[in-house]
Amino acid sequence: MKVRKATVEDLTMDSKGRVTIGVCHDGKPARMRLWDPSQGALRGITAGVTGAGKSVLQNLILAAEKRSGVVSWVGDVQGGMSLPEAEGRVDWFAKGPVETLLMLTAAHAVMKYRERISNEMGRGDFALGKPWPLINITLDEINRLLSHPDEEMRKATAYLIADIQKTGRKVGIGIRLAVQSLHLKDLGDDDAIRQQGKVGALFLTRTASSSTKEMGLDGIAPAGFQMENIPARIYENGQIEALFSGADDEDGESTAGMAYMFLDGRAKFMRTFFAEKVDGVYPDLIALYGDEPANGITEGEARAAQAGAALYGVRHTNPYADCDTLAQAFAGTDDSAPAVGAQAPGDDGGSDGGEPAAPFSGPVGDIPFGLSNDPGEEPGLQDQILDLLADGPKHLKDLREALPGFQPSSVSNACSQLKAKGLAKTLKRGVWQRADS
Repeated sequence: MKVRKATVEDLTMDSKGRVTIGVCHDGKPARMRLWDPSQGALRGITAGVTGAGKSVLQNLILAAEKRSGVVSWVGDVQGGMSLPEAEGRVDWFAKGPVETLLMLTAAHAVMKYRERISNEMGRGDFALGKPWPLINITLDEINRLLSHPDEEMRKATAYLIADIQKTGRKVGIGIRLAVQSLHLKDLGDDDAIRQQGKVGALFLTRTASSSTKEMGLDGIAPAGFQMENIPARIYENGQIEALFSGADDEDGESTAGMAYMFLDGRAKFMRTFFAEKVDGVYPDLIALYGDEPANGITEGEARAAQAGAALYGVRHTNPYADCDTLAQAFAGTDDSAPAVGAQAPGDDGGSDGGEPAAPFSGPVGDIPFGLSNDPGEEPGLQDQILDLLADGPKHLKDLREALPGFQPSSVSNACSQLKAKGLAKTLKRGVWQRADS
């Protein structure tokens, strides 16, 4: 019932790719792999209802990745509400369904780039840091995107996740999903996504139905293993005694953080390290991330992965956070959409090994996202932004309010284009100023 807080030592990866995230029922450390030296990057799924402890588990893993030199890309489909502690502490924190989908598009481009270079080098596996860092993608509340009412977004998301699950391992790109259930309707009606996710690390926290438990165990449970449902609360002297003595639920302790962990063919019952929420966030977990800058991808990857070159550069501005569909993001602004397949400004097409950039052949060309290959600009918008910045630095939200005739995403894109041209720069996150000021 009582589990200590995590330490930096717990979250520092060992030579086998393992970190400690909690305590098993027998008192032994609960260890998981951030990657497997013999197999490469890993896949995974964490399933459980709201309040079951998924957020603490994801934050512990993300803090461990930062401490261990891993590049973390996070898609918080709930608009940043699921993992607020991670914002500003990982390399890419995508807010909302649209930016999460664009982040997946960039990740797919990086994967294809790594595949091409690996083939040219005659390599069939991934070596940590030689020449690229490990990238782990965390997708929280991804069921909201995989069951999205916009059919094109739903199809694109399912395609990207499934393809990264299948081939990302060999080039050092892992992917983890956090969902409330494992029903196919919440996973894009794609059983492959569920099965591939379970191959790596599966965490089953408290679930709302026995069917989620059965779907999670199917095909991976060790022989003779039996899993009991995790109740909402536990009691010092046992639940039956508490009920007979008149103690109500308020006298029990929440089971948040308790989970069955399936990894390396073994099943363990464990609980994550303790973290206390204060004013809606976990200060203990924030401290574990540390103050160092987030680990990032190589310069060659950012240049040569052509979809990534357009999308990666605007990752901290969250220009698509307020959009629910790609149609909303680019309504009336096709010419200011990020250029998928175009070179980044100032890019000479080079890569890590001096190789030319590979053409992006991901799903954008096959699925009508409405993305333009010509990174034009909204007529007059950039000039108006420069005029507004002539009076001094301004926050992005103030620029949007001052330009009511333009979509919020158009203002964000125009600021990024001005930065690429060397005409504007960020003073701090979300605050823009003229480059000559």
